[in-house]
Order: sequence, then C-alpha cells, then structure tokens
Amino acid sequence: MARYLIDVSKAFSSFYNENKIMVEDKQLQDARIYLTNSVSKILKIGASLLGIEMPDKM
Repeated sequence: MARYLIDVSKAFSSFYNENKIMVEDKQLQDARIYLTNSVSKILKIGASLLGIEMPDKM
C-alpha cells in the first residue's frame, strides 16, 4: 500500500509540474480539477489505512 501511494504521488507530481490546472478550456480545467480531487481522496484514504493522518491543506 505504501509503495502504491508513493507511486501515485510521484505520477501526480509529474503531471502537476508539466500541466496547468487552471486553463482557458473549461472542460479540460474541470477534468484536471476532478483528477486532482480524486488523487487527494486516494492518498487520504490510503494513508488512513496505514494509520497515517493527512493534513486537510498543504
């Protein structure tokens, strides 16, 4: 589980560094916001399963 969460974090970090979330194309922006929210939920749930409390904001 820990390795999976690290891999998800690395993949999202690469995506985030290469792509703007807030863009002119509303549909693309919504998709990127949804992806960001989904990754956040996955990391929070996964960390919880490992007994790690995640902050609400960073």
